[in-house]
Amino acid sequence: MSTGTPYPFNVSLPSALIHAVPFTSNTSSGWAASCNECANGVWSTNAVNSSISFSFYGWDVAFDGQVQGDMSIKLAVDGIDTSLTSTPGSIFELKGLEPFKQHLVELSVHSASSGSLLSVSQARVNGSTFSDLRQDRAIWDLPTNDGSVTWNGFQQQPSASGSFSPTTYVSSKAGDTGSVQFNGSAVTIYGPCSPTSGLLRVQLDSNEAVTVNTSSPITSPNCLLYQTPGFSALSIHTLSVTSADQNPVSINHFEFCRVFAFASTTNNVAPGAIVGGVIGGIVLIAILIVVYSMRSRKTRQKVNRAFSMFCS
Repeated sequence: MSTGTPYPFNVSLPSALIHAVPFTSNTSSGWAASCNECANGVWSTNAVNSSISFSFYGWDVAFDGQVQGDMSIKLAVDGIDTSLTSTPGSIFELKGLEPFKQHLVELSVHSASSGSLLSVSQARVNGSTFSDLRQDRAIWDLPTNDGSVTWNGFQQQPSASGSFSPTTYVSSKAGDTGSVQFNGSAVTIYGPCSPTSGLLRVQLDSNEAVTVNTSSPITSPNCLLYQTPGFSALSIHTLSVTSADQNPVSINHFEFCRVFAFASTTNNVAPGAIVGGVIGGIVLIAILIVVYSMRSRKTRQKVNRAFSMFCS
């Protein structure tokens, strides 16, 4: 479990951050979808060496789904084999990861008997924020047709059924841009994805831009396209998106998370240093009191001598 304030969100399988290999129309040869154009379908496989991976920033992650029949599966986290810890309804759950590092989890089939099946329905994430304490938070969505979003080259189109915003902004020209300013601790970008979707370049403030492939093996109206790591909410940030090739890029809405207070994970002070500082402060105050008393005594002596001379 995360010790800070997480940004929780679910990820449907059609996503730029989820990759299933190989993706086919038959579970015996790879991954197959329960429906070809839906946001909440299940992907299943019986094929040995087939795998599904997910990249994210966060403390905790889980894959929901099930394993049917006699099948051996492996889990790797950032390239290292990890033991599976499952709960009812989930294939695995991982907790206590480094929140500011981009992780890659990969689930693969090692062996499978006839009739066995690995099925995945979604990923769940406790995403990173710039907080190491439990604090109040707010999560809100911003449609792309909001007046605070500036577009240059992207074109408005009606959204598909099931989309958050009635308007989607689409570009098929490299160099078209969009931007929004906000105050928050993390942000995700959502929009339609398909096998022909193109490259999107994302930049937060003056940080290095990241290019993501927004394509997915099936078409969906509401795919997770990008997730930022956590950052401080003490200033206004600028999120910029740029179409990076000639294939269509579509953005429907942004989701923001803001933590209202935070404690920096880089400024921890050892208890010994705190105690030493307190004792040092007490000693300094005692010295100042002694000096002040001595100076006051000398001043009174001078005044008394002057008064005696005046009266004699």
